[in-house]
Amino acid sequence: MNFKQIISILFCFSIYSRGLFLNRGLFGFDIDLFAYPFFIFLFFYLIFIKKFRLRFFLVFFIIELILFFPYFFSQLPINGYFKVCLPLLLILPSVYSYLHNQNLYYFFKNYIKVSKWVAIIGLVQFALKIVGVSIFSKYTNTVDLHSIVTEPSHYVVVMLPAFVFTYFHYKSFKKEFWIILISLILTFKVTAFLSLFIIYIIIKRKIRNLIFILPLGYLFYLYIISFDQFSFRLLSILDFYFSSRFKGILHGTPLSFLSNLNVAIESANSFLFGGGVGSHPYAYDLYFKKNEWIGIDYQFGINKNSGHSLTIRLLSEFGYAGLIIFISFFVITFNKLKHNYHLLTILFAAMAHFIAKSIKLGGYIDFGTPIFLSLLLVIILKKHDLKSDI
Repeated sequence: MNFKQIISILFCFSIYSRGLFLNRGLFGFDIDLFAYPFFIFLFFYLIFIKKFRLRFFLVFFIIELILFFPYFFSQLPINGYFKVCLPLLLILPSVYSYLHNQNLYYFFKNYIKVSKWVAIIGLVQFALKIVGVSIFSKYTNTVDLHSIVTEPSHYVVVMLPAFVFTYFHYKSFKKEFWIILISLILTFKVTAFLSLFIIYIIIKRKIRNLIFILPLGYLFYLYIISFDQFSFRLLSILDFYFSSRFKGILHGTPLSFLSNLNVAIESANSFLFGGGVGSHPYAYDLYFKKNEWIGIDYQFGINKNSGHSLTIRLLSEFGYAGLIIFISFFVITFNKLKHNYHLLTILFAAMAHFIAKSIKLGGYIDFGTPIFLSLLLVIILKKHDLKSDI
């Protein structure tokens, strides 16, 4: 294995590394002790070999300066802004520069290679859990698969793009396709099933396909709510909004979702562009100083740092305008690439990550989000043709 291959494998592994290398106390905030040092190394390495995209860095720096604008209206503490923007100023240009000079199919081959072995570890983990042995897991009372990743829902976020890419390139990745699909199903999480359903609808977007898919989706919904772990999540949220019998007692995922969503709506209603990047945790505390807490007391602040999901966090920190821009970005990108099959497969793979993260997880830096965003930027800005790589 040469140096180029080692860098590529480590680059891909950074997508999965948080579960093994997360440290919450060393610097006073969450840090991935593998990914962060690796991206610092990548930053200086690309400068040294003269492949760092300085123009992209300067443009992104200007964008970050513009993103400070909402703080003039929200008057929230600016700590969150620097906590997000300073690491991103190093990480995103480094990732973009690396992929800009990379054969994208070579990246996906290594990403899928790493994904396959992470999935195999997950399948071993699942088999051992059945007989009462737990590896890489703090969830000893369930058999839900999550491999070396922190949680089953997080596993879906990092694995789904690999699954989508193997779906489109099935002839080249038959074995990987089935290994990854089985592992996703064995997470037993709503995030997995809902993400797979949404991305499948987007891929099979013709009306004649939806005639069959949507009724099947409804029947599947009726089936999964017959299980307590699914009905607890889905029905609690529906009862909160639509049932007069709701008594205001929430915990776990429904509490996380609804508490963070209420904060986000308040922020978006206060200013069209939201509270400002990194502001959500402060907006959360401010909101519940004024409003009654809707759940169990000891779970106050559940997932307030991430906003529960990317969609909720974007609504909170970038407002209605930011959320519309985010969705429009994918629509415009699709319209631009819809006649290029090979670039479209990258779009759908990256989109799968953001779909899953819009259901669960709202961090801008963790679980490969800068990588999947950079993939989109590369295929738009570089006019790269993946077909020549296959």
